[in-house]
Amino acid sequence: MSPKAKSALFVIFTSVFLDLVGFGIIIPLLPLYGQDLGANEWSLPVLVAAYSLAQFFFAPLWGQISDRHGRRRVMLISMSGSTLSYLGFAVATYCHSLPLLLATRFLQGAFAANISAAQACVADVTPPEKRAGGMALIGISFGLGFILGPIIGGVSLNYLGVLAPGLVASALCGLNLVAAWFRLPETLAPEIQASNRALPMRHYDPLNTASLRKAWKHPYLWLLLGISFLQLTAFSNMEQVFALFFKDHLHFTLQQAGLKTGYALAFIGAVAAAMQGGFTRRLAPRIGERRMLIAGVFLFAVTLFFVPFGPTYASYFIILTPLAIGRSLIDPSLSSLISQAASAQEQGRTFGTFQGLNSLARVVGPAAGLVLYAHDIRLPFFLGGALSAIVFGMSYYLLSKTKTMPGVDALQPRV
Repeated sequence: MSPKAKSALFVIFTSVFLDLVGFGIIIPLLPLYGQDLGANEWSLPVLVAAYSLAQFFFAPLWGQISDRHGRRRVMLISMSGSTLSYLGFAVATYCHSLPLLLATRFLQGAFAANISAAQACVADVTPPEKRAGGMALIGISFGLGFILGPIIGGVSLNYLGVLAPGLVASALCGLNLVAAWFRLPETLAPEIQASNRALPMRHYDPLNTASLRKAWKHPYLWLLLGISFLQLTAFSNMEQVFALFFKDHLHFTLQQAGLKTGYALAFIGAVAAAMQGGFTRRLAPRIGERRMLIAGVFLFAVTLFFVPFGPTYASYFIILTPLAIGRSLIDPSLSSLISQAASAQEQGRTFGTFQGLNSLARVVGPAAGLVLYAHDIRLPFFLGGALSAIVFGMSYYLLSKTKTMPGVDALQPRV
């Protein structure tokens, strides 16, 4: 690998890591801030869903721009926008303005182009045989960022005050911008940029509906995409009410709830990362992805029904352990199964549809959870458990309708 490629991969790793730390700082605290600024049961879901909704609409546009004008330019614009929008987040808390807070969250989602641009950079600088390793770097930086982010957010809120999380997130994005300005090379060849600019802009379709229609005709792909959508809806529904739940169920102050939520979410991320790094990779070849998916969904569903009844904060580190293990089994299983079900020519489009549905799930899940939370703090967890129970049934149906032996051919359409 050339020195330029190694330098680009290092900068991409640090860029995604710092970007996800900034994201992780804010995401668990957002419902607390919204509630503190007077958001009601209807405006709070809008506030929480704004980021994912903006990302859903803008991500395809940034992808096309990076093809036509280069990866470096898009990543620098994304980092600049994130720096300013997180600073705006802090200003909104200082001014006690809910509309400004909503506007900054929408802008944060609109400028969240770093991940897709980073993936494109990796594809530019790595040969096909080494691309999986390059993409794994993004996965590692993503996981580490989301483990540290909630802790930094909770600690800064608890010890430095309500302005601190927004300012810290903005500072990290600004540091990211400076590092990328001096270290990130352009990875897309100028002749490819010129060739892409000569082509008309593609039809704007964030969900890639043509691929979705194709998936619907496939014997099993539609089922896998449905499983993914419902499962992520269940998880994001739980994730967004966690801080509020700790505050109300365990009678924490706003600052204490932010700190304790940061520790709990980091614990989930650390357990899931440790499982995926070791146990999950060895388990998949032995029992197959479909059985691993069923086991993960079962653990996740059962755990969610027990979450509302934890007697103490310490008890949640026991309760959340099977939930984290369940997530570590679900995510890689679904990605692998979807890849197996799609043809070699349709991998990119299928995963584009997969990501589009995931963005919608991160809109629907938090919105539903927060609306239900306003009526009963236990309802979001019961909803997540019920959705996961449905997913368990869908996963079992998938297993019963496909070959029993694990392997790539298991999900190919039968002749």
